[in-house]
Formats: sequence, structure tokens, C-alpha cells
Amino acid sequence: MPKSKRNQVVNLTKVSKRQTRESKDKTIEEIRECLEKFRFAYVLKLENQRNNLLKGLRDDLKPGRLFCGRNKVMQVALGVDPESESQDGIHALSAHVSGEVGLLLTDMTAEQVTDILANHEQANFARSGCISTADITLEAGDDALSRFPHSQEPFLRKLGLPTLLVNGKIRLMGDYEVCKTGKALTPEQCQLVKLLGIPMAVFRVSMVAQWSKEDGQCTVFEEEEEGSMEVDDGLSGPPPVEATA
Repeated sequence: MPKSKRNQVVNLTKVSKRQTRESKDKTIEEIRECLEKFRFAYVLKLENQRNNLLKGLRDDLKPGRLFCGRNKVMQVALGVDPESESQDGIHALSAHVSGEVGLLLTDMTAEQVTDILANHEQANFARSGCISTADITLEAGDDALSRFPHSQEPFLRKLGLPTLLVNGKIRLMGDYEVCKTGKALTPEQCQLVKLLGIPMAVFRVSMVAQWSKEDGQCTVFEEEEEGSMEVDDGLSGPPPVEATA
């Protein structure tokens, strides 16, 4: 039978498969092997994470391992109760594995880890859903968009700007409010803010909790408003939360 010459749909994109049971089991095994090897385990809070910045952080944390997989998988690896925990007292750390977090297994002390995390804090461009940190308004005329070539006028208009091409220059036909402080940014606003070269997000990693193999205790850290981490010493407030096996 001759081959059909009808138009056929060819998918040009490749969708990655969901994490398989084998890969989950492998991650659990790797975490438990690292727990045997290293003295400390930390839950780290990840804010505005970017793959390239996270890679640099991983390099500086070596020979320790930073896992950023599914929270449920990391919780299973640690254990969620005294009966299922993989190390004495580590089930208390599992309770803090929620949200955008990573699991660091290392021999570094909390002070050493904090210093490395502070060195990797970096401003970056915001993504959709981030909260605006400034009021940005563009004034009508030719000056506001003078940095852009005339070829970008259709793209700027598509983003919502009232623009017109006049004598090869992009003219803003009226004052335009790009974003307002405290409001969530839309995808179009993020594009505009990035084109204007204004970073509104900060890649930041901070410590949430620490587990020590030596005594099997989990210490919870408190985050100050400035973004630094400190352990409550019990003199200025309630004592740190600790759990023993």
C-alpha cells in the first residue's frame, strides 16, 4: 500500500517525563548515603532561585551535597516519625521540608554555611507573580523609550505601551504606569521592567533548621527582617525549638 501523503503533525517540542519510581528511590538512597557520610543536615529556604546561581552555590558547598528535589521524596529519605527516621532525631528536620526549600548535607558548621550563603545573595530580574519593589512611571514623549531601536516598537506596543513610531523614534503617547509598589507583577510588567534594566528580585538562600549527628538534635533558626539568620539564645525571647530522638 502506498505511503500516505497527507499532512502529518510533527511535535517539535519534547516534554520530559515525570519523575519515575526508580529515580525517586535513587534520590532517597543518595540522601541516606550522605546522611551516613556527613555530620550536619540543613533545610535551606530558596528565594527567587535561578539555575545558574544555584549551580555556583552548589560548587562552593562541595564536598557537601545540596538536594532540591520533591519535598515528599526528601521527607521520606529523612523519615517522618521516630519509627521511619534514617538517623536518630532527624525526623524533626523533616517537618521543615515544605515550600521552596533545599536539603544540604555537609560537615560545615552553621557559621560556615551562613557565610557562603551570604556571598551568593544577588539581585535579579523579577518573574511573574513577584511583588513590585518600586513605582515606575514612564513620561510621555520621545525620551522615555529613546534607548530602544525603532524595530522594537511593535513589541513594546504588544506589552501594553501606547507607542507610535515617529521619524524613526519610538514615541510614548501618554504617561504610562509600569508597576506600583506592593503589587504582584504580570508577565507583561516583568518584561517591561527587564527591558528597563531594573532588578526587583533577590536570589537569597537562608537557613531554616539544622540537624546534628553528634547529639541527634534539630535546631530551628529564626530569620531577621534584614535577611540574616540567627539562633535564638533564649535571653531575648523564647528558646530555640529542639527535638531529640
